[in-house]
Formats: sequence, C-alpha cells, structure tokens
Amino acid sequence: MTANQNLFPEVPESTDNSDGDLPGWEIRTNVSHQSLYNFLECVMEIGHALQGLVGNWKPGETTSVFVRGPLMVSAVRRISTSLRKIMLDGNGSLLKRCVVEPDIHPLKAPQTVPPISYVRHFEEQRMTIGWADGVSKEITVPSFEHTTTICPLFGVGHIGGTKFCTYNPFSHRAEPVKFQRWMSRQVIEIDGNQFHAEQLLRDMANKEGAHIEENHSLIAPEDVTFDRDKNTLHRLANAVRFGGLTYLQIFSLYTGLYMVNNTRPMLDKLPFPKGNESVAYICETISQSPRSLSTREAEIEFFNYPIAVLDHDRNLRGNFEAGVRSTFKVPDKYWDAKL
Repeated sequence: MTANQNLFPEVPESTDNSDGDLPGWEIRTNVSHQSLYNFLECVMEIGHALQGLVGNWKPGETTSVFVRGPLMVSAVRRISTSLRKIMLDGNGSLLKRCVVEPDIHPLKAPQTVPPISYVRHFEEQRMTIGWADGVSKEITVPSFEHTTTICPLFGVGHIGGTKFCTYNPFSHRAEPVKFQRWMSRQVIEIDGNQFHAEQLLRDMANKEGAHIEENHSLIAPEDVTFDRDKNTLHRLANAVRFGGLTYLQIFSLYTGLYMVNNTRPMLDKLPFPKGNESVAYICETISQSPRSLSTREAEIEFFNYPIAVLDHDRNLRGNFEAGVRSTFKVPDKYWDAKL
C-alpha cells in the first residue's frame, strides 16, 4: 500500500533558500551528434516523468499538486532507467562523451535536529515447523519491541510526529566534485551497512526500473546475522517509506531532477543544425520540466516483518527480550572523506 502526498514544484527549499539555477556542463568540442542526441533523449525522458507528476502546472508557478502514491513510484522507476543509461552504463560513458567534465555538486548537510525513534510492539507468535525427515517442532517467537531510529538524512527532514518532508539534497552553492568521487561517496547507513551513491542509483534502476524484485525487509535480533549479498541494500531500504517512497526512490528522484537542471543551460549551445524538429521537441520538454520539487507532511510507514531463525539443533536463535533496533543515518565516513 502506497501513501499519497502533496508535491510542490518551484518551491524554494527551506533548508537552503539560496539554491539557484545551475550553470550547466560544457559540451565537448566535436561531440558525436548521435551521442549527444542519445544523452538529451535520456534527459527528456526524466523531464517527461517529472512533468507527469505535476500535471497542468506551468513553468514558474509556485503551487501544490496532490499526487497519488502509485504515480510517484512509477515516475521514479522511469527516471531510474534513464539515470542508468546516463550515469551507470560504462561508468557514465554517455555523459562523459558529451560533456567536458561532468562534475556534480555535493550533498548539503541534513537538518540539525535530533534523531526520532518509533517503537512497534509485536505479539508472541507460535508456529509448528515440519522437516522432510518427518520431525516437527513447535516454535514460539516471544513478544518483543522493534525500534526504528531515523537520523537526519540527505533530502529527508523531520517535521514532527510521524510527518517528514523531502527536498533537493544537492548543495548548489558548493564546488562540484569529480563524477567518480561523487558516485563513490557514502550516502546512507542502514543497520550498520554503508552504501554509496552509485549503489543507490544502480539498485533502484536494476531492481525496480528495469526489473521488479520483491526483497522484503526482515526483523531479527542483533545477535542473528545475515551475510551481505546483492539484495541487502534493496531489502533494508524497503523497510521504511516517506510519503510512499523508499530512500532509494527519493534519492533517484532528486538525482534525476539534478540531471535535468544541469542540462537545461546547455540547450542554447547545442551544435545541431537549426530546424531539427526532434531536437526542438526534446529541448522544449527539458525546458518546461520543474526546476524544484519538494513534499510536505510525508507520513512515515514501516514495511518490515519478524523472521524466525533456527540453529543446527532446530532451536530458535536470537535474544528477542533485548528488543530489536533499526537505524537510518548518514555514514560517519561521509564527513571524514575529502571532497
């Protein structure tokens, strides 16, 4: 089940009202027209998805648009596939073939507010498990409390209670950083697992954009460990949604918006012959897409479930009495790393 939310196009971000238009990248001399067209086509696809969210909104307006949750998710999944073509395939080869230095602005510091915790109580569960050798056993998972702590995150702010907001996480006032360095920066830590920007974009594109995977988030005591695999990020991120969107979806949404905003200033310098109707349509779509998006009063939702793990003697593992904790935060490594 996905929540609905109000989307605000063209609203200055409350965390950094000085954010203005981006200068845009410099187009390579003698760039391949086909490569540049392919790049612009991908950006147009992002811009079209953004336009689909705001409906009859007109460029330059400040307004509130009510958006159904499924439309938000669908738009982000479309955006993620275009981001994969631009930023992930061939280590961003399409972007690098078209612009001189595809530097990207760093993320701005999150809100300076205390972490907020939410506690859910799970009742005792009894089940009978049978094995192929004919043995069966009754397993009792005791009642326990699960605490989810949300620390300030890039692009996600806490308003109060169960209400959050999402906003542009890019710091336009800061000096841009090299493409590869930006992609390798740690962005989020979930339950002690750190993930960098490239992982967030790739998981979103591969597991929701090009394919649909159902990686359910599971709750287990701290003394029950699971080997990290290629589904860990997607599984952990699926535990919490802000206004119907997971953090993977939120990060991809604003990265797509950034891509459109940084491409828009390039449109007056394109090397295509005048009168090219296809290029004109692409430029119009990019030009008319929103420059800023934010949400207000995005309700937090939890989508993780207890799991019973048995040891070799078929006994329940884990200290449930101590409670179970989950934490979403910015990794300490982000602040330690040099731009």
